[in-house]
Amino acid sequence: MTGKVSLYGIFKTIFTAQVPTAHPSLVLYASLTEAQGEYELWVEFVHVPTNRRIARFPSPEEGALRIKADSRLDYIEVVFKVHWLPFPELGEYEFRLFVDGRPSALRRVWVLSSPETFKKEVPEQ
Repeated sequence: MTGKVSLYGIFKTIFTAQVPTAHPSLVLYASLTEAQGEYELWVEFVHVPTNRRIARFPSPEEGALRIKADSRLDYIEVVFKVHWLPFPELGEYEFRLFVDGRPSALRRVWVLSSPETFKKEVPEQ
């Protein structure tokens, strides 16, 4: 092992022929810097138009992930393995990272009709 992190298959759009749907497997990665001390963190997955939380990692039952940074120069790398993430509707979603209960970062992802379905729904001009 090299100790290096490699990120493959980064995406911001998921195409689907129908909803609801689910993504079978994905990994969330965050590299945290400028932290010193102990923190609790979690990620919420939210449908943006309705502001409805779809999922949380770790789950509320599992509590928050506890991390510790000894120095502000440390890099804390966090990985969440997610299986069967539900997408109840088409549209915009966000992964929201919370540190000690405060929103700290987000990543948007869009769920759209498949390219084939999209071509059928939108006539050419």
